[in-house]
Amino acid sequence: MNAEDQRSDPDSLLAFVGQLARRYRECPEVGMGDFEVLSHDAPSVLAHRCTWSQFGGGVASSVLVHNLGPDATEITVELPDVEEGTRVIDLFADDECEVEKGGRLTVTVPGYGHHWLRLLLPGDRRLH
Repeated sequence: MNAEDQRSDPDSLLAFVGQLARRYRECPEVGMGDFEVLSHDAPSVLAHRCTWSQFGGGVASSVLVHNLGPDATEITVELPDVEEGTRVIDLFADDECEVEKGGRLTVTVPGYGHHWLRLLLPGDRRLH
């Protein structure tokens, strides 16, 4: 497939890479924040959190989940410093959920799929 055909196809690899680059630029915590691998029970899934202290005292934090296996998998990670009810926005879909009691976040990720989840913490001034 050539680039001209991919430009007009919203499901093309070119469109996905463009969207990935835009999300990366919108999430400075991914490139400049502290990196923390999150524990869970699924060996095929990499889940990590990037947190960055913004200028002016705010905090930006995102959880990135990547399934490196062919089967859909549900994982639960613990975010002990995040309050129950904190909104979580999926940056690649129109989905939203909340952090559960005890800072637990449960996510189902499709085979070879991913989620970039923005935590809307107090003081976070990013658009969502």
